[in-house]
Amino acid sequence: MSEKDFLVHLNSYRKKKLQLAIKQGMNLYNESLRFLDREVNIREIVRAKMLFYEKFHIAVDKGLTSTKIKDTFQHWLLFDYKTIKGQSIFYQYLYSKVSKASEPTRVLGALFLTAPWQPVKLIEQSNEHLVVRSFLNDEYMFVMKEPYKQFIKPDQYLFMRSIPVQSNHMLIGPVYGVKEKGLMEDLLEDYNELISDSENAWRSFLKENAVHYILKTL
Repeated sequence: MSEKDFLVHLNSYRKKKLQLAIKQGMNLYNESLRFLDREVNIREIVRAKMLFYEKFHIAVDKGLTSTKIKDTFQHWLLFDYKTIKGQSIFYQYLYSKVSKASEPTRVLGALFLTAPWQPVKLIEQSNEHLVVRSFLNDEYMFVMKEPYKQFIKPDQYLFMRSIPVQSNHMLIGPVYGVKEKGLMEDLLEDYNELISDSENAWRSFLKENAVHYILKTL
């Protein structure tokens, strides 16, 4: 095999592995949404809604009538809300299937558990990818738009949830455009009051508070 043939073969192999990882990730995501819809106790949902209203200052009479707010609530409920037992609903879903899950699925599940909505700056995009820069450490991320494929306005700030897949990132759920940089600066100012620059503190802050800033974009 020539060097050129080897590189073509290697590139094809990597692409197939990436496509498989995306498929596994999307299966995990879609299954967890079905778990949320079918298995979660209605009392837990009511408790979560009241906490959502109170924590993020949403008028109860307005409720979840807005499709965007409803979608935001659903993803907050799945990944960020803590149940009476102190667990996320995604954790409960993962625990229910862990005995039958493959090792790659368990690894992906662990990445889902720790992924917050995070603020980023859009640098460039194609039909397939976004290139964004993290607000925490100026790290650049190469994010696959699949399966969403939405066009995002250039020169925009975003809130997005993603997990690393090989050398790329995979989107989880909706992406929120932010028109004004001032909102991101407010977030960073609030975070810096914690006097901590560790990545864990950043993730915890976003898990707890990102929705507060996202709702201001809707």
